[in-house]
Amino acid sequence: MELLNMVKLGTMGFKPADIKQLNASGIESEQIIELAKAGYQVTDVNELIKLAQEDPKPKPEDKPDEKPDNPPETAGAEDKPDNKDKALEDALKQLEEQKAIISKLQEKNSQKDLGKPETVSPEEAFKNALREIY
Repeated sequence: MELLNMVKLGTMGFKPADIKQLNASGIESEQIIELAKAGYQVTDVNELIKLAQEDPKPKPEDKPDEKPDNPPETAGAEDKPDNKDKALEDALKQLEEQKAIISKLQEKNSQKDLGKPETVSPEEAFKNALREIY
C-alpha cells in the first residue's frame, strides 16, 4: 500500500494497526478507500474482507442439475402463455383499428380546401381587438 493511500485511510478514521491489517489482507487500497468514502467503518471493512476470503461452499442439498417432477411454479405456467397470446392478439387488433382510423382521418384532411386565408387589415384587427376588450 502506498504512503498516500495510508494517509488517506488515516484521515478517514483508520488506525495504523487497522491499515497494517488491511495491507496484509491483499485487497487493493483504492477499493478500501472507496468503501471508507462510502461511510464504512473499520469493522465493516474487516467483515467484508473476511466474507470475500471465505470460499463459498455449495450445500449438498442444493443441486442445480436436479429438477423436481412437478415444480409448483410451472404448474400454473401453462395458462400464462394462453393469456399472453390472447393479450398480444388483442393488442395487434387494436393497433390495426387505430391504423385504419388514422388513415381515414388523413384521407379526410387531405381533401380539405385550404384556399386563401382571410386577410384582415391592421386597422380592422385593431378594431376587433378593441371590441373584444369590452
